[in-house]
Amino acid sequence: MSPPPVRGVSLSTVFRLLEEESHEHPITIRRMLRHLSGRGYPAVIALFSIPAILPVIAVPMGFVLIFSGLRMAFARKLWIPSKVQDYELPQVRVVEMVSKATDVCVRVERFLKPRQSWICLHPWSHQIHGVLIAMIATMLPLPIPGTNWLYALPLVFIGLGLMENDGLVVAIGDILGLLALLATLLALFLGKAGIQQLFSFVM
Repeated sequence: MSPPPVRGVSLSTVFRLLEEESHEHPITIRRMLRHLSGRGYPAVIALFSIPAILPVIAVPMGFVLIFSGLRMAFARKLWIPSKVQDYELPQVRVVEMVSKATDVCVRVERFLKPRQSWICLHPWSHQIHGVLIAMIATMLPLPIPGTNWLYALPLVFIGLGLMENDGLVVAIGDILGLLALLATLLALFLGKAGIQQLFSFVM
């Protein structure tokens, strides 16, 4: 039986519901998407970017975020390949994910409020942010240990900011995301030594 869509509740509550459900059946990306039915792309971005902080979950979450960002950029209906949707989160990771996700959500949700809303409501806002989200999410599957949070955190801010029309939070996410992309490009340009420097910086 599919869970009823969750509307009007915080993402921290959604994560708690997922943790409760994990005791009865495996948590899949498809089930996570069903919890967000009718809530739009920003909620999808926020929900899937928080678990991406964890190394093992970063790869499937990254694919979800890439697809979501591109579809958002071209104003298309959300679509994720079935194979990706059927990915089951490791049970041992669900508890860790809920703990980290709830903590991040609660901290950011306290800070959220409508302000500088033109950043969120501009006609081109979702298209521009869709491209940026896809670019940042492309970095998540990269096998660079310890860097997941570097790419996931900007997506958390962008997703939650767009959800609440909080332009300040979105702008923070934009800046963090661009800095993360720049750091990655510099590391790749500098080669192995650059990657080692990036690793030492984020750790």
